[in-house]
Amino acid sequence: MKMLNYSHSCKGESRKHLVYKAHWAQVVEKVKSTYPWVTGKMLEVDKEYQVPEGTIMIEVCDGYAVAIRLTELGKEVIADGSYDLDMEYIVSEIAKVKGLEQ
Repeated sequence: MKMLNYSHSCKGESRKHLVYKAHWAQVVEKVKSTYPWVTGKMLEVDKEYQVPEGTIMIEVCDGYAVAIRLTELGKEVIADGSYDLDMEYIVSEIAKVKGLEQ
């Protein structure tokens, strides 16, 4: 399986940006219909990782969540929206891509 480089979209942002806004990234292993919405390894925002091509992740910056799939061409957006208001939708879109039933 081909490995790709991954880093959070906010990696390299100013210290003020990173400290005053919530940031996290998570590899999606399983999706759930209730909180916590997904399970999987949490990744640090300021590091770079090697992950298998096709890995699905969620990135959050200041309450805005983006579900992505890593491809050779970059980050393919699956769904995005407010972490507080749109996670049910985002998780349902991830489930469709993964071919899973919630």
